[in-house]
Amino acid sequence: MRLLIVNADDFGLTPGVSRGILAAHRSGIVTSTTALVNLPAQPDLDGDAAGLSALGIGLHFNLTWGTPVSPPDAVPSLLDAEGGFHRDPRVVAERVAADEVRREADAQLEAFARRFGCPPTHLDSHHHVHRLPRVMDAVLGIALTSGLPVRSSDPGFREGLRRHGVRTSDHFIGGNEPAPYWTPERLLDGLAVLPLGLTELMCHPGHYDDALAHSRYGRAREVELAALSDPEARATIERLDVRLCHFGTLPLQG
Repeated sequence: MRLLIVNADDFGLTPGVSRGILAAHRSGIVTSTTALVNLPAQPDLDGDAAGLSALGIGLHFNLTWGTPVSPPDAVPSLLDAEGGFHRDPRVVAERVAADEVRREADAQLEAFARRFGCPPTHLDSHHHVHRLPRVMDAVLGIALTSGLPVRSSDPGFREGLRRHGVRTSDHFIGGNEPAPYWTPERLLDGLAVLPLGLTELMCHPGHYDDALAHSRYGRAREVELAALSDPEARATIERLDVRLCHFGTLPLQG
């Protein structure tokens, strides 16, 4: 059987991004999203997302954008001179203290529960920081304590998670490029060759708004939104007998 989780990263980044993700779920093939809970809440959009029973909502653990949920003096190694997170993941890898990462991870989990009224379906991270050694230990500890699945974007990381008994997918597709990644053509080509087992497809749909002016991937989100909402994408999934799901509805094995 081919199982597919279509996860839209960055819920909560801007209102336009959140609205686009909800549209890609309602009118397209998105089944899951992950939320940035250290950024300001969007009560109406958060409530809309929480009310969609077929949409899984995970935690997009964030150490590279905005400010911490924890008190700043409790996580000084995570912060730059202005009191925000280090923007460069390489700096995160070099400077953060593991105990402070765990403190902030626990704070973001608590913030998620307050915001959405339930635990997350799974864990991944902004800029894939959960793969960094000093960050990975904290995320691994949370996953083992909570039983939450964790994103694995390559076979080596996947094998490491499974050795520790952490649940994850069998395969992963998606990427980040300056140009739009999921064009309609690339999406249909990717769906046509899905392997057996569970695949996570990472995507970044959204509506462009002024708050995205800083982002090199601002307008590209609208291209992904169009691709993921294309009726041909759903028709391809149905024709190939691919089952859409999310981490919260699938009893994964570690």
